Amino acid sequence: MSIDINNALKDKCLGFIGAGNMAEAMIRGIIQNRVVLPDRILASDVSAERREHVSKTFDIQTSEEIVSWWINPM
Repeated sequence: MSIDINNALKDKCLGFIGAGNMAEAMIRGIIQNRVVLPDRILASDVSAERREHVSKTFDIQTSEEIVSWWINPM
């Protein structure tokens, strides 16, 4: 059995707990390499400034709390 690495995550949702520099770098790489589409990514952060920054920069969803998103996914 082989796994198609190029499409392994296409239909998955990704969540980031924390939207700091490391998450931003990972999100940028994921989107640039088309691993997952922006509408399938959520970043959670306590800082409204960070949530606004990553939301505007990458056109992704953000939340102060991640629990509600996992219970009611996109």
